[in-house]
Amino acid sequence: MVDSSEQEVNKYIEERLASVIPALQEVALGNFKIQIPLPEKEDSFTELFVGLNLMIDDLSESDNSRRLAEGELLDSKKELEKKVEELERMNKIMIGRELRVIELKKEISDLKKKAED
Repeated sequence: MVDSSEQEVNKYIEERLASVIPALQEVALGNFKIQIPLPEKEDSFTELFVGLNLMIDDLSESDNSRRLAEGELLDSKKELEKKVEELERMNKIMIGRELRVIELKKEISDLKKKAED
C-alpha cells in the first residue's frame, strides 16, 4: 500500500516530467528553437532540464552545421556536373578532330599512291 507522501512525490514527478514531454516531442520533430522552461525555484529536476536545454542547443548547432554542409555539397556537385559536361563536350570535339585527322591522312596516302602510279 502506498502512503500519501509517496503518492505526492509520484504525482510531483509525473507533473514535472509531463511538463517536459511536449518540448521533447517538438525537438524530436526537428524544432530546436524550443527550450524547456526552468522552474523559478530550483528543484531536483533543474539540473536535468538545464542538461536537456544544453542538449537541444547542441542538436541545433549540429543541425545547422549539417544544413550548411549539405548546401556546400550541393554546390560542389553542381560545379562538378558542369565540369563533367564541359569535359564531355571537349572530348567530342577532340574525337571529331582525331577522326578528321585520320581521314585526311588516308586521303593524303591515297593521293600519294595515285601520284606514284
